[in-house]
Amino acid sequence: MRLRVALLACALAVAPVAQAQALSPACAAAAAYSDAHRGRAVLILKDGRPVCEAYGAGTGAEDAHPLYSGTKTMAGAMAVLAAQDGLLDLDEPVSATLTEWRDGTDRRKVTIRHLLSLSSGIDSVVGRPPDYAQAVELRPAAAPGTRFAYGPAPFQIFGEVMRRKLAARGLQPDPAEWLVQRLFAPAGIRVGQWRRTPDGNPLLPQGLSLTARDWARFGEWVRRDGVIDGKPSLAPQRLAAFHQPSPAFLGYGLTWWLPAKLQALAPDRMPRAVGRLDFAAAGALPDDLLMAAGAGDQRLYVSKRLGITVVRLAQLSLADASAARAAGEGWSDGAFLRLAFQTVQPATE
Repeated sequence: MRLRVALLACALAVAPVAQAQALSPACAAAAAYSDAHRGRAVLILKDGRPVCEAYGAGTGAEDAHPLYSGTKTMAGAMAVLAAQDGLLDLDEPVSATLTEWRDGTDRRKVTIRHLLSLSSGIDSVVGRPPDYAQAVELRPAAAPGTRFAYGPAPFQIFGEVMRRKLAARGLQPDPAEWLVQRLFAPAGIRVGQWRRTPDGNPLLPQGLSLTARDWARFGEWVRRDGVIDGKPSLAPQRLAAFHQPSPAFLGYGLTWWLPAKLQALAPDRMPRAVGRLDFAAAGALPDDLLMAAGAGDQRLYVSKRLGITVVRLAQLSLADASAARAAGEGWSDGAFLRLAFQTVQPATE
């Protein structure tokens, strides 16, 4: 049985408490469910205050963990912050920056919003991100805005857009370093690692490692409409883009999954990439719930209406996961969320 530690601080921004406390029954149940599916950490905040923080044996609060595709939402944060700073417009054509895309093909119609809502029509293989130069050479297989295609290439293309935008402004042309200075450092988010392509560019689809607390700090930035230490980092309406899906697929906004819309979709309307997402057991979901999801069932859930930020980290085991799926078992977002929601409900007599 795993050793569990609860570290309940007054707020994430303060130093960790020195003494462990017992887990509440609801927290213990959520942690046990996570544990049963290769879990490493569960952290649940209500209105910015930890109500559940638990780690598996060999894992602690200071251990950074790969987010895998949970990294993708950082590109969304990058985009809305860049829009705030006048570096770009979400609806501008990518060809405004990538001049080689002005070639008379469908590439000239692709917008930044198309890229980050995965509706550009550009296909790529999950788990095999091209470098920036290779990604820029790709062409849409479908008209922009007409088909949802999950994969890493659109994020790498956006990385090249950001690289050129920053260079044109006379800034250091590294998208990850820009985001660290623009958001992470002010928000107190420490990067454990951000992997790079062989040509030295940051992997925007899958390269980031964070601790549970640091990923929660990012979630809190979203939940608080971009406010850091009482000061706005951007106009709050900018974050509305995260909730706006493409007509091509209603279950995905700007780099974020939209669980309430996914829950409402008929199974035959689910793209292949969405088949592993299961919300049936959750009951009614808030319509503003956002989810970042990574391989191995890494999860970040955020709802302003409920006042919650939930982080779940786990060991990646593709063999174990595929075997469980084949048996009709395995991780369920709905089952975990049902337990997580119980940790923030008022106690009853």
